[in-house]
Amino acid sequence: ILFANIVLLSFAQQKALNNYLLIRIDVEYDNTNKKNYYVIKAEDGCEAAKDIFSSLKKYNYKKNAINTYGSFYYNHIDTAKNLYNYFLSATEALNFIDKNGFSLISIYTETFSGSDLAKSANGEFPIATVSSRPVFCFKK
Repeated sequence: ILFANIVLLSFAQQKALNNYLLIRIDVEYDNTNKKNYYVIKAEDGCEAAKDIFSSLKKYNYKKNAINTYGSFYYNHIDTAKNLYNYFLSATEALNFIDKNGFSLISIYTETFSGSDLAKSANGEFPIATVSSRPVFCFKK
C-alpha cells in the first residue's frame, strides 16, 4: 500500500501545469489593398505560445510596400512556417490560435479612458473618451 501511495503521489506531482494566454485583436488598415485586417496582440509570459507568435511576421501596411518571406493565413499551406500577423477576420485569428493547441476559456471586456480634442466654431476643446475591447483568455 505504501508503494502504491508513493506511485500515485509521484504521478500527481508530474502533472503538467496549464499555460494561459491573453490576447487582444486589433484592427489595422492595409493601404495597398484598401481594406481592414486583424492583428493578434499576445501578452508575454506564456512559454507554450512563444514559438507560435514569434513566427508571425509583421505586415507592412503602407501603400505599395513590398512584403516578403511570409504568407497569409487564409491561403497558407501546412508547411508554411512564416505567416503574416494579418487575418481577414477576428474569427480567423481565433481559429489560428485554436489550431495551435489552445482552447478558449473566457472573454472579458477591457475598458479604458482617455481624452481627445473636439473642434467647434470657437476652436478646439478637450473631451473625455471611453473605449473597450474584448480580451480572450486561452488555455493549453
